[in-house]
Amino acid sequence: MDDMKRKFGVDISYSVAWRGRECAYENLRLGTPEQSYKLLPGYLHMLMAINPGSVVNLEVSDGNKFQYLFIAFAASIHGFSYCWPVISIDATHLKGKYRGVLFTAVCHDANQQIFPLAFGVGDSKNDASWSWFLGRVKSVFGTKELEQHYIRTAKTYNLQDFHVLFYTLCSAVPGVKEYLEAVGLDRWTRSHAPSRRYNIMTTNISESLNAVLVKVRELPITAFVNEIRLLCQKWFHERHQLPCDHVLAVVRKTPYQAYDLCSLYYTREFWHETYRGVISPIPHISSWTIPQQISEFELQHPDVRTVAGRRRK
Repeated sequence: MDDMKRKFGVDISYSVAWRGRECAYENLRLGTPEQSYKLLPGYLHMLMAINPGSVVNLEVSDGNKFQYLFIAFAASIHGFSYCWPVISIDATHLKGKYRGVLFTAVCHDANQQIFPLAFGVGDSKNDASWSWFLGRVKSVFGTKELEQHYIRTAKTYNLQDFHVLFYTLCSAVPGVKEYLEAVGLDRWTRSHAPSRRYNIMTTNISESLNAVLVKVRELPITAFVNEIRLLCQKWFHERHQLPCDHVLAVVRKTPYQAYDLCSLYYTREFWHETYRGVISPIPHISSWTIPQQISEFELQHPDVRTVAGRRRK
């Protein structure tokens, strides 16, 4: 309003300024928020077609209203096997017209950078949304099911409890005692771990990702998903090369071999495999090829919860 007064000498009300702002945004953000929801199924189809192996789940409620969205790029699914196996989960509120919540799952790569795993959108931070998102994360990134005895043995912190549980486990599975002891108890049990596992005790990387996405959380749903794709595409492209090799230069002056002093996560092979995948761009909407059943499906926006008071940015 002040800019209009200063530049053009025109007084406008807050509501007029708001409507003008929204009209300008429509031209930049793939239409109105309502149009963006209708565009989403076609966009997701193209995303999976251009990035085969990606996992995308879209769920709707009665009346074809948007309910949940889950996205895990194929490049992230492949790269996770070569990252530190500790997943950080977080959620933050979206700021668009229809609100909602962004769920994120991330981990560390060998260079301690944020490695994006999966993104989800739900209606709120309630138990149903959390359960839906975590279920999808587990189905895509979860490990094989382990016997209950093994889980309890690995997770206990108390040495006395460990010996009891370990005896029960070994009695139930012939040959497992020799195998697990050969692996090393410090490698798979909390009670024998020499330090905090991977030294990751916070969800700071999730908070950092939320900070990176703070601006785009105002966008309509399809433009928002596209910005997430652009970010992941940029990170995978930039990190494809090996990180700084200063440490290797130091090791060369010692009688040791670099690979003898580091975990597999820090090897050249693991780093290349982490970012071997490619996240491809989505072509312009004019060149999309959408199956008829998807093009005819009209996704409706979720119910908006009107907040009392003046509309805010």
